[in-house]
Amino acid sequence: MNFNTKGHEVQEKEYVSSYIKPGIHVAKIQKIEHTVANSGNEGLLIVHEGKPMDDLEGKGQTAETRFWMSQKAWPYTKDRLVIMADKLGVRDALDAIDAANASEYATALNDIFVGKAARWKFAGEEIKGKEGKSNWFKAQLSNFGFCEALSVSEGETKLKFNPEDKYDMKRLVETDVETTTSDTNSEPWG
Repeated sequence: MNFNTKGHEVQEKEYVSSYIKPGIHVAKIQKIEHTVANSGNEGLLIVHEGKPMDDLEGKGQTAETRFWMSQKAWPYTKDRLVIMADKLGVRDALDAIDAANASEYATALNDIFVGKAARWKFAGEEIKGKEGKSNWFKAQLSNFGFCEALSVSEGETKLKFNPEDKYDMKRLVETDVETTTSDTNSEPWG
Protein backbone atom coordinates (compact mmCIF):
# COMPACT_ATOMS: atom_id res chain seq x y z
CA MET A 1 0.00 0.00 0.00
CA ASN A 2 1.24 3.49 -0.84
CA PHE A 3 0.81 6.29 1.65
CA ASN A 4 0.30 9.73 0.13
CA THR A 5 -2.28 12.49 -0.04
CA LYS A 6 -1.92 13.60 -3.67
CA GLY A 7 -5.36 14.35 -5.14
CA HIS A 8 -7.16 13.66 -1.87
CA GLU A 9 -9.75 16.26 -0.88
CA VAL A 10 -11.68 16.34 2.35
CA GLN A 11 -14.40 18.54 3.76
CA GLU A 12 -14.09 19.31 7.41
CA LYS A 13 -17.19 18.33 9.30
CA GLU A 14 -18.64 20.15 12.24
CA TYR A 15 -19.48 18.03 15.27
CA VAL A 16 -23.23 17.49 15.56
CA SER A 17 -24.41 16.27 18.95
CA SER A 18 -26.92 13.45 19.06
CA TYR A 19 -28.74 15.31 21.85
CA ILE A 20 -31.31 18.09 21.63
CA LYS A 21 -30.08 21.37 23.06
CA PRO A 22 -32.13 23.36 25.58
CA GLY A 23 -34.65 25.61 23.83
CA ILE A 24 -37.83 25.28 21.79
CA HIS A 25 -37.86 22.49 19.19
CA VAL A 26 -40.27 20.57 17.01
CA ALA A 27 -39.91 16.92 17.98
CA LYS A 28 -41.90 13.72 18.18
CA ILE A 29 -42.19 11.30 21.05
CA GLN A 30 -39.96 8.37 20.13
CA LYS A 31 -40.86 6.13 23.08
CA ILE A 32 -42.17 5.99 26.63
CA GLU A 33 -40.77 3.31 28.92
CA HIS A 34 -41.31 2.18 32.48
CA THR A 35 -38.23 2.87 34.57
CA VAL A 36 -37.16 2.18 38.14
CA ALA A 37 -34.64 4.36 40.00
CA ASN A 38 -31.96 2.92 42.27
CA SER A 39 -34.17 4.08 45.17
CA GLY A 40 -36.96 1.83 43.88
CA ASN A 41 -39.19 4.70 42.70
CA GLU A 42 -41.03 3.91 39.49
CA GLY A 43 -41.30 6.37 36.67
CA LEU A 44 -41.70 7.03 32.97
CA LEU A 45 -38.80 7.65 30.62
CA ILE A 46 -39.98 9.84 27.74
CA VAL A 47 -37.65 10.11 24.75
CA HIS A 48 -38.16 12.90 22.22
CA GLU A 49 -36.55 12.90 18.79
CA GLY A 50 -36.03 15.83 16.43
CA LYS A 51 -36.14 15.69 12.65
CA PRO A 52 -33.77 13.26 10.90
CA MET A 53 -30.35 14.73 10.13
CA ASP A 54 -27.80 13.65 7.52
CA ASP A 55 -24.97 14.24 10.03
CA LEU A 56 -26.60 11.68 12.35
CA GLU A 57 -27.12 9.09 9.60
CA GLY A 58 -30.83 9.81 9.28
CA LYS A 59 -31.55 9.87 13.00
CA GLY A 60 -32.78 12.89 14.94
CA GLN A 61 -31.32 14.47 18.03
CA THR A 62 -32.88 13.12 21.24
CA ALA A 63 -33.73 14.27 24.76
CA GLU A 64 -34.81 12.18 27.73
CA THR A 65 -37.19 13.28 30.47
CA ARG A 66 -38.30 11.30 33.51
CA PHE A 67 -41.70 11.65 35.13
CA TRP A 68 -41.94 9.94 38.51
CA MET A 69 -44.90 7.89 39.69
CA SER A 70 -44.51 7.79 43.47
CA GLN A 71 -47.52 8.77 45.55
CA LYS A 72 -46.13 12.31 45.98
CA ALA A 73 -45.05 12.73 42.36
CA TRP A 74 -48.08 11.18 40.64
CA PRO A 75 -50.36 14.29 40.80
CA TYR A 76 -47.63 16.36 39.09
CA THR A 77 -46.95 13.65 36.49
CA LYS A 78 -50.67 13.26 35.85
CA ASP A 79 -50.99 17.02 35.21
CA ARG A 80 -48.16 16.94 32.68
CA LEU A 81 -49.59 13.92 30.86
CA VAL A 82 -53.00 15.60 30.61
CA ILE A 83 -51.41 18.78 29.20
CA MET A 84 -49.57 16.69 26.59
CA ALA A 85 -52.71 14.74 25.69
CA ASP A 86 -54.80 17.90 25.35
CA LYS A 87 -52.20 19.56 23.09
CA LEU A 88 -51.74 16.43 20.97
CA GLY A 89 -55.46 15.66 20.65
CA VAL A 90 -55.38 12.29 22.41
CA ARG A 91 -57.12 13.14 25.68
CA ASP A 92 -59.92 10.57 25.25
CA ALA A 93 -57.37 7.80 24.70
CA LEU A 94 -55.40 8.92 27.79
CA ASP A 95 -58.55 9.01 29.93
CA ALA A 96 -59.46 5.50 28.76
CA ILE A 97 -56.31 3.98 30.29
CA ASP A 98 -56.94 1.99 33.46
CA ALA A 99 -53.73 0.13 34.26
CA ALA A 100 -53.04 -2.13 37.24
CA ASN A 101 -49.40 -1.05 37.60
CA ALA A 102 -46.83 1.49 36.39
CA SER A 103 -45.37 -0.85 33.78
CA GLU A 104 -48.75 -1.46 32.13
CA TYR A 105 -49.48 2.26 32.28
CA ALA A 106 -46.19 3.07 30.50
CA THR A 107 -47.01 0.55 27.76
CA ALA A 108 -50.45 2.10 27.28
CA LEU A 109 -48.95 5.61 27.13
CA ASN A 110 -46.44 4.40 24.56
CA ASP A 111 -49.31 3.21 22.35
CA ILE A 112 -50.98 6.64 22.56
CA PHE A 113 -48.10 9.11 22.37
CA VAL A 114 -45.37 7.53 20.21
CA GLY A 115 -44.98 9.30 16.89
CA LYS A 116 -46.90 12.39 18.01
CA ALA A 117 -45.11 15.60 17.08
CA ALA A 118 -45.43 19.01 18.72
CA ARG A 119 -43.44 22.08 19.60
CA TRP A 120 -41.67 21.41 22.90
CA LYS A 121 -39.78 23.55 25.37
CA PHE A 122 -36.70 21.83 26.73
CA ALA A 123 -35.10 23.37 29.82
CA GLY A 124 -31.40 22.87 30.44
CA GLU A 125 -29.70 21.43 33.49
CA GLU A 126 -25.97 21.99 33.81
CA ILE A 127 -24.04 18.77 34.33
CA LYS A 128 -20.50 18.78 35.74
CA GLY A 129 -17.94 17.61 33.21
CA LYS A 130 -15.97 14.55 34.23
CA GLU A 131 -12.21 14.12 34.17
CA GLY A 132 -11.34 17.66 33.12
CA LYS A 133 -14.07 17.98 30.49
CA SER A 134 -16.28 21.05 30.25
CA ASN A 135 -19.67 21.26 31.91
CA TRP A 136 -22.62 20.68 29.58
CA PHE A 137 -26.38 21.17 29.56
CA LYS A 138 -28.80 18.27 29.49
CA ALA A 139 -32.15 19.11 27.88
CA GLN A 140 -35.39 17.78 29.33
CA LEU A 141 -38.99 18.93 29.16
CA SER A 142 -39.54 22.17 30.99
CA ASN A 143 -41.74 22.05 34.08
CA PHE A 144 -44.22 24.63 32.78
CA GLY A 145 -45.28 25.85 29.34
CA PHE A 146 -43.62 22.88 27.67
CA CYS A 147 -45.91 21.72 24.85
CA GLU A 148 -47.77 23.30 21.96
CA ALA A 149 -49.62 21.84 18.99
CA LEU A 150 -48.00 22.31 15.60
CA SER A 151 -51.23 23.93 14.39
CA VAL A 152 -50.03 27.04 16.28
CA SER A 153 -47.76 28.98 13.94
CA GLU A 154 -44.26 29.90 15.08
CA GLY A 155 -45.30 33.56 15.00
CA GLU A 156 -48.21 32.83 17.37
CA THR A 157 -46.33 30.52 19.73
CA LYS A 158 -46.84 31.00 23.45
CA LEU A 159 -43.73 28.98 24.35
CA LYS A 160 -40.91 31.16 25.65
CA PHE A 161 -37.32 30.20 26.40
CA ASN A 162 -34.85 32.53 28.12
CA PRO A 163 -31.32 31.19 28.69
CA GLU A 164 -30.89 33.74 31.51
CA ASP A 165 -33.97 32.44 33.40
CA LYS A 166 -33.04 30.09 36.26
CA TYR A 167 -36.05 27.90 35.43
CA ASP A 168 -35.05 27.55 31.77
CA MET A 169 -31.34 26.97 32.44
CA LYS A 170 -30.56 25.47 35.84
CA ARG A 171 -26.88 26.14 36.46
CA LEU A 172 -24.57 24.47 38.94
CA VAL A 173 -23.75 26.47 42.05
CA GLU A 174 -20.30 27.95 41.78
CA THR A 175 -18.03 27.23 44.73
CA ASP A 176 -15.26 29.47 45.92
CA VAL A 177 -12.23 27.47 46.95
CA GLU A 178 -9.24 29.20 48.45
CA THR A 179 -5.87 27.52 48.49
CA THR A 180 -3.73 28.26 51.51
CA THR A 181 -0.36 27.04 52.61
CA SER A 182 0.91 26.86 56.16
CA ASP A 183 3.89 29.12 55.42
CA THR A 184 2.69 32.24 53.57
CA ASN A 185 6.26 33.39 52.87
CA SER A 186 7.37 30.27 50.99
CA GLU A 187 6.95 29.51 47.33
CA PRO A 188 4.26 26.89 46.70
CA TRP A 189 6.72 24.64 44.83
CA GLY A 190 9.26 25.28 47.56
